[in-house]
Amino acid sequence: MLPNIGCVTNHINLQRDFNVQLPPAKSLYDHWYIFREILNNKVSECSWRSCLIYFSEKWVEKLHTDKSWVYLKMYLHELAWKSFLMS
Repeated sequence: MLPNIGCVTNHINLQRDFNVQLPPAKSLYDHWYIFREILNNKVSECSWRSCLIYFSEKWVEKLHTDKSWVYLKMYLHELAWKSFLMS
């Protein structure tokens, strides 16, 4: 997540803007609790969602170096380009 919500300065902004009562996240796992508090808070009456795709270092290396992965690489580039054009 950007910006780092574990950073005290950024967390202070979340507390101010979204009435977050929890302390800053100490790990990525703790981010869940802060997201849940923001979502359940009456201050943020919006509908939002997030999608995340994680590629391990081995996957990224294969995408960049292995010619047999070229079709997957092209597909991912096309998806990213279409997403960019729609935003």
